[in-house]
Amino acid sequence: MVTNLVKNKLLFPAKIRKLNSGNLLPYFFIDPIQGVSNVSDVSDSLLARYRWWWRYLRMCLELEQNGVLLLGSKLRVNRAYYKSWSLEEMLSLSFEKWWVTHEKLFFEESVKLLSKGEIGRLAKGYSKGRNDDYHFLRVPKTMESSEVLEQVRSQLKHRLRRRSRLFDFAGKSTPLVRHHIFFNCLVLSFNGASREKIMNWCNHQYQGVDGVIQAKLNKQGVAIDKVFSHKQSVSRLLGKVRKKLLLISNGYFS
Repeated sequence: MVTNLVKNKLLFPAKIRKLNSGNLLPYFFIDPIQGVSNVSDVSDSLLARYRWWWRYLRMCLELEQNGVLLLGSKLRVNRAYYKSWSLEEMLSLSFEKWWVTHEKLFFEESVKLLSKGEIGRLAKGYSKGRNDDYHFLRVPKTMESSEVLEQVRSQLKHRLRRRSRLFDFAGKSTPLVRHHIFFNCLVLSFNGASREKIMNWCNHQYQGVDGVIQAKLNKQGVAIDKVFSHKQSVSRLLGKVRKKLLLISNGYFS
């Protein structure tokens, strides 16, 4: 079924084919993390995986909104599972803005040193969050760090409760650059592009990107230097990633 995706657009890889060093272009050059790392303690690679989950789910929402059939039935997002994701905002917000208010769904807050102002607000009952969400410790500045850690472990023994992780990744991790290809193939397909056009677009756009060309040989024993060698490969990939969308709409992401 052809639909005109408006919120989900093609993600063009950088036009640089190779770095000055002669090495291939790495993934983080074609999909940089912008505007988030400076407000998040999460590693870039882990953050990128959550951004892909968000992107696919955003696509699911637009497909659902457009009444698109996926593998024979209309796509439906599991709103019970994704209740805390603020689905109504996802089609209008960038990932960067969405992440700032939703990071807590995926990670615990970091341990931090309170400023004098925060200590004052805490004493007056105006602390950030409920006081029963935290343990507050007093650490002498002159104490050896090894002794501090030993005493902290002793003080917090049996006082910490493990939070259940609802939004963990499932299964074997997919390389990030493959997500980049998957997403663009879906956009092209839903917008009506032929298998041949998808094949030619990917082979051109991902030329010189590290990790895209898999280490395979053709029947003549020559290394394959393209993302797709046949239109049938595009068909197989699209079948795979459409199933992936169904899984994601129900809360399963790998």
